[in-house]
Amino acid sequence: MVTPRFLIYISVLIVVTFFGLIKFKRITLIYKLLGVLVLFTLFNESSLRFLNLSNATKIVLYQLAVPVTLLLNTLIYFYMKELKKIKYFVLIIGVASVFVSVLNSVFYQVDIFPSHSVTILCINLIFFSLLTLKEMISIPVSERLFKNSEFWFSISNLFFYTITFSSFLLFNYYSDVSWINNLNYIANLLLYVGYFLAIYFNSRKYKQYE
Repeated sequence: MVTPRFLIYISVLIVVTFFGLIKFKRITLIYKLLGVLVLFTLFNESSLRFLNLSNATKIVLYQLAVPVTLLLNTLIYFYMKELKKIKYFVLIIGVASVFVSVLNSVFYQVDIFPSHSVTILCINLIFFSLLTLKEMISIPVSERLFKNSEFWFSISNLFFYTITFSSFLLFNYYSDVSWINNLNYIANLLLYVGYFLAIYFNSRKYKQYE
């Protein structure tokens, strides 16, 4: 069933996807990868909701989404100038986590939602986001923080994946989880608003150098 909430969510994804495509030639590699990530998410979410898929196929799409999301985010953080001193550490951690996620789907959580892989995804992106924000704070930059693409990308990831990780823990302690679902929904919308701002400010920076 397609609900108004889902239509709002998919509309946000469509806006961010098309904005990324329009600005594709005017954004750096990091935000091209981000555009690919949002496009993949749009395809995945649309397939899950609009196509008449079997439960087994839906589980496969969920299991595919986690390692792809983790890999693309890892590459984005790898290319960030704030993490250039530890970029290979970020790459090793990220790729190893992708490998563990795939193993989890193949050998352990085979026919169910890959909650362990989602937990790994959350921990990685919270960690990478904190590292990036720490570097941004400790090293003065010439541009204002709120006009910095890396800031919007990292703060959005930090907020969303902290909420997601916390939700996994809270589900075990509350019988009424509707408020948790609502919180996750709002956090998810804010994630893509943050991605939109990251792409926007990156494209503006390109324009300044023309």
